[in-house]
Amino acid sequence: KVAVSINCIGVTLYQMPEGNEDKALFLLVKSLNIRTALDENCRDVATILNNIGRVQFQKKKYVDALKAYEKCLKIRRELLGDFHLDVGVTLFNLGQVYDNIGRDDDAFELFFQC
Repeated sequence: KVAVSINCIGVTLYQMPEGNEDKALFLLVKSLNIRTALDENCRDVATILNNIGRVQFQKKKYVDALKAYEKCLKIRRELLGDFHLDVGVTLFNLGQVYDNIGRDDDAFELFFQC
C-alpha cells in the first residue's frame, strides 16, 4: 500500500498545472522499487511503469519512455492478455513515442493494434 500511495503522489505532482516532473519521477521510481521488491510482475508494477513512461515522454526522454512502456506492456500482456483495455492504453502510449521520434510505420502499427 505504501508503494501505491507514493505512486499516487507522484502522479498528482506530475498532473498539477505547475507539475514537478523531476520530483514526480523520483517518487515513481521509489514506488517501483518498493513494489518490485514484493512482486516484479503484477498490475501495480505495470501501472507504475506506465506512469514513469508518461513522465519520461513529457520530458522528451523517449528512450527511457520506451523502456518503461515496453516493460509495462510485457507485464500487462502476461497478466491480462492482448485484448484488455490496459494493454491498448500501453500500445497507444508506445505509439505516441514512436510518432514523436519519427518512426511513423511503427506508430501506425501500434495504433492499429489498440
